[in-house]
Parts: sequence; C-alpha cells; structure tokens
Amino acid sequence: MAQSNSNGQANSFADVSLALTDLLDEVYQQESKTAMWTPNPALVRGFQKSKTGQIATIATSGLGNYDPNKGYPLGNASLTFEDYTLRNDRGVQYLVDQVDVMQSANLPTASAVLAEFSRSQLVPELDAARISAVVARAQTDATNRVKADYTPDKATMLSTIMDALEVIGNDTGVDSGIDILVNRKYAALLKGSTEVTRTKNIESNAAVINNKVTDINDNLVHYVPSARMYSAFNFKAGTTGPTDSGFEKKEDAVEVVALLTAPGTAQGIVAHQVTKIIPPDLVQGADGSLINFRVYHDCLVPTNKIPGIYAILAPAEARGTEAVQTASVMTSGTEGSTASTSTCTTKSKTTS
Repeated sequence: MAQSNSNGQANSFADVSLALTDLLDEVYQQESKTAMWTPNPALVRGFQKSKTGQIATIATSGLGNYDPNKGYPLGNASLTFEDYTLRNDRGVQYLVDQVDVMQSANLPTASAVLAEFSRSQLVPELDAARISAVVARAQTDATNRVKADYTPDKATMLSTIMDALEVIGNDTGVDSGIDILVNRKYAALLKGSTEVTRTKNIESNAAVINNKVTDINDNLVHYVPSARMYSAFNFKAGTTGPTDSGFEKKEDAVEVVALLTAPGTAQGIVAHQVTKIIPPDLVQGADGSLINFRVYHDCLVPTNKIPGIYAILAPAEARGTEAVQTASVMTSGTEGSTASTSTCTTKSKTTS
C-alpha cells in the first residue's frame, strides 16, 4: 500500500526523497562530532555554482583619538572574499531488491538503509575529512599551530590541552566556547588525570562513580572515535566496486591526540547534497528500488581564522593499527585541484 500524507493523497517520490534527506540530516546532527563546524550561510557564496567558491573575511581598523574640532578619526571596515576550492565530491548507489524486502518484513526500506548508511559510513567519513583538513591547515601554517610528538599520559594530558587553550586565547582573545576534540583512545587518560585533586562524594543509597570530563574552563570536550583522528586519509574512488569504497588513513598519517577550534574557525561546507529514490517500476535491469546519494563538501579554515586552531599530535611512530573504514561513498579530488567528476557507483544488494 502506498503511503499517504495528512491530506490522504499518495506521497510522491519527490516527497519521499525530501523526507529521507531530512532523515539523513537528523542522523548526522546526532552522530557527527564536527556538526558544530557548520558555517553561517551568509558568509559563504558561490560553491553551488562552481568548484571554487568564496568565504567572507571581515577586517576593521583600530581606534584613534577623537578630535573635538575634526571629529572622528577615519577608520576602515572591509569585507573581502577569499577563493577556496572544494575537494570532495562523493556518491553511492544502493539497490534494494524487492524479494529481500518482501522476505524480511520490509526491513531493508529506503529509510532504514539510509539511516544505517548515515550512521556508519557518511558521518565517519565527513568527520575524518574535516578533522584531517583542519590539521593539515594547522601543519602548513607558519604561526606554529601544532604541538607535535606528544605522548599522552595521565600526568600531562590535561595541562597539554590547557596550554593549547592558552595559545588560542592569547592569539584570538577567545577564552570560552572553544571546541576540544579528543581522541577517544586517550579519553581515559584525560578522565583519570593525576593533575587534579579528586574527592569522593557518595550520595545516600547511591553507588555512582562519575569521572566524566565534558568541559574544560567553559570549553566543550567532544570525544571522537580514534579511526577519525588522523592527519591524513585516502578517500577511495570506488571504481572497482564496494570493496574499493570508503576511506582509510594514509601510511604516513600521524595520530591526532586532540584538536582545538575556536568558534567560526573551521567551516564544514556542504555545497550540494541530494538523495534520489527510483521506484522499482522505473528501474531497468533489476527488480528493486535504487537509492542514489551524492554529497559535495569540504572543510576550510579562512586565513584570518588560523590563530583559532591548534592540533596536538602523537609521535610519528604512533600511527596505530586502526581497521580500514569501508564506507560506501566514493570519488574524491585532491588538494588544490578540482574534485573528480567521474561517475562511480556501487550496487550493494541488501540480503535478508
């Protein structure tokens, strides 16, 4: 039976696609560790029209002496736009077989497939792409935005992060609202820090131990799965099928212990995202529905915002042995070049 809307009319596939896009957005906001990097749309323009777009930079001059006769000293306020090129154009296609749907009580529906895809594939890849992009920006800047070769331990983890907060605060004047992304692999070291004094407060009839660290001096702590916390990743093209899809850390990638970003520094831009559902009656060559998904995105740090980022990196030899993230998203460009526009799709048939 076809689903109907509140007016009793059958939902069109355009309505279904819109609802599924909203579902993806909801899952992303709940699961992503970098959702707070979504930029102000008013500061971004042009990315929908070309691979090179612009981000606004506002600059103002300082105060001068007021003269009772001449009045206000002349100042300057300028709005300029800096050109950036988005690098990641990714997509996937799933085939949901009609028999599989029939034999599994409608479990592999479009909404179920996309919800799982967003949680286990889309969100990890977008987080990894954004984190590595910000770290790369910190590494290539001349103002020393990186603490390298840090070996995490309980005796120094907290003070190392607080030192980074002080660097950002000194360079930007921002003392609160900084996002602290901590590698979950080292969460226990921060929570068990020996740099603070602890007291036990046992409530009546309660046996609860809470050593959570969710805030450091009014700056939120976000614990990020370790597979997303590296300085560089390979984003696979998907040209040979599902096993060639997703992303993995590069061999020379360095593990990120923590990444700090002041408000408005990292700009996680999604210039285009679309979900298309093609019903079985319109699918040629297969008996099932097709789910097409595409996202065109990147994470940028405007030049004047670089003082608001700081990366704490583990020693180069501590590259870890994280398993490859076999995400079902494909095609990516390279730094400074246009993203690949080749059509690379994967048909991942669901099984009952």
